[in-house]
Amino acid sequence: MAGIMSYFSRPDTKTSLRDALVGLHQQIQILDKKSDQPQRNLASAKDCEGECNRQGMLYSNHGDAREQKSTTPQAALKAACGCSATCLISAKPLATAALRRKHAHEKQLEQLRGQQMQLEAQAKTLASANINAETVAAMKRAAEVMERIHGGVRKLSQSLLANPLSHDPFTEEELEAEFNELESDFRTRSDKTPNMTSDEAVALRELQAELAAM
Repeated sequence: MAGIMSYFSRPDTKTSLRDALVGLHQQIQILDKKSDQPQRNLASAKDCEGECNRQGMLYSNHGDAREQKSTTPQAALKAACGCSATCLISAKPLATAALRRKHAHEKQLEQLRGQQMQLEAQAKTLASANINAETVAAMKRAAEVMERIHGGVRKLSQSLLANPLSHDPFTEEELEAEFNELESDFRTRSDKTPNMTSDEAVALRELQAELAAM
């Protein structure tokens, strides 16, 4: 099944499949038009057969046909096909010929309809196979997209695990150098600060104690 689907998914196969469907539908239309003439012939043969049967009833009503005026077979055929209300010879041969023609037209029409049905069945089979192939191809493309998305998520997860957000971006040497710089600056400022009085020292210690208690 997978091999068949891969065959239908090829670009050249899609083109040939589309051309095949178009050709089948065109041939179906040709057969449909071609069956119009056999249908008309069949209807005409049925009318002729009915007329011959009707003329046979006229013979029985009007006596022996041999007592009537003779005529040619062509004229009798013309009369049997509806051109005259009175037939001058026996209608049986004409009815037999009309029946034979009717069967011939029926057979021809049946053959055309059988061919048309076969073409329609093939067209439905190809269309169904094409739909199945397109469905499988769409599912395959969706699966590939989902795989790429999941692959990107996995890579992002691995990157976050390797480099957590809480990781300190500064090295120990950089932090120690910054601390030494701050300590040196503090000492420099302390040297420049005037000596406090005893009251100020007491107040400062009380403030420090309050801050420590908070």
